[in-house]
Amino acid sequence: MDSNKKPVSLAPNVFHSGDNEEELLEHIQIIFPEHKALLYEHDSTEYKIDLLIKYITKFLKKTPPDCAHDHGHHIRVWKNVQYLISKGGFDVDEKIMKVCSLWHDVDKHNNDTSIEKYCRLVDLDSRVIRKINKIILDHRWSSKPVSLESKLLFDADKLEYVSVPRWNQALFYNNKDNLIKLYFEGLNKRLPEMYKKMNFDVSKKIYKTRHNKFIKWAKENKLIEGNKLIYKNN
Repeated sequence: MDSNKKPVSLAPNVFHSGDNEEELLEHIQIIFPEHKALLYEHDSTEYKIDLLIKYITKFLKKTPPDCAHDHGHHIRVWKNVQYLISKGGFDVDEKIMKVCSLWHDVDKHNNDTSIEKYCRLVDLDSRVIRKINKIILDHRWSSKPVSLESKLLFDADKLEYVSVPRWNQALFYNNKDNLIKLYFEGLNKRLPEMYKKMNFDVSKKIYKTRHNKFIKWAKENKLIEGNKLIYKNN
């Protein structure tokens, strides 16, 4: 690294009130000792997003929101996004989509882990930050995604509702009663509407296949009665 380069001076107003700039920059150095170049001039958005993805990955592995929204869930959503992009031939920024995929459920479970905060830590342009934030916000069940990116994340995440690997792991970490109480009431309400809420034909095709496998898995684990998942303890 060129020792004559000056550190980037991050304006105080890019941080939330109460944050200390020196502490935050030191925090990044601790997490990324091999990326001290962050403190120096880097105009490349691609570089900054790569650094952000490295942080997000470490964060998720260390502090997953819960067993159904862990690093594995976020990775599978990202793989779903990649598959939808390849099949649909969609023209989107895949690095931005990767950030959104890997962080989409973190803010929802922990208000202290704002994606905006960590985007600012790597000095991303405010327009890119707004785009990332909007895509993430629009993936939620109650939202009606408009942009192509938001629709992709919405479908990729909702395919996880019928992901056997996801629920198999959740069942491993929870006893059956906890799994029923935590998740299956919501699944019962949403699964009947899921197919029609999908934005792309390819998403609907994948959903049908995975739904059949999920129902089979639920029956094998005695988590289903008739046509409904069990979600209340008798």
